[in-house]
Amino acid sequence: LGLFMFANEGLKQGVIAISANLLGAKRYSDITSLLFSGFKFQTCLFIVLLIPFIVFPGEIVSLYGDLGDSNYVKEQLQKALIFAALFLFLDGMVWVINGILTAAGDTKVTMLINISTVWIFAILPVWILLVLNMKWDYSLQFKKKRKKKV
Repeated sequence: LGLFMFANEGLKQGVIAISANLLGAKRYSDITSLLFSGFKFQTCLFIVLLIPFIVFPGEIVSLYGDLGDSNYVKEQLQKALIFAALFLFLDGMVWVINGILTAAGDTKVTMLINISTVWIFAILPVWILLVLNMKWDYSLQFKKKRKKKV
């Protein structure tokens, strides 16, 4: 997954360079085709990432170590890999848009988009999965352990 994060960063840098050149040449109509080209590239990356997760899910999960006979954990890891691929896909789309905005000189909107996408597509789904679906009692994590007096 880390390699695809590098691909997203490289795509963003390429979009910044190309869109800066297009803006400098006052070819504003070509920005739209650059945006859709970035989206097409992200879609291809997503498909390349998703195919092994669907075809070989057990083999990929086994790379994370011996999980024994825990089928539940294996199933959850397989789902997590697909959701991670989906997050990287959406994150890559955001980086394409951010690249164009950065080239145009608008960094405040870029910051707001980055913050909101992390909360909407990363933190909120994990919270929903753990707290609402799995009935995880997160208050147990914050209780202090009392030391026994000897």
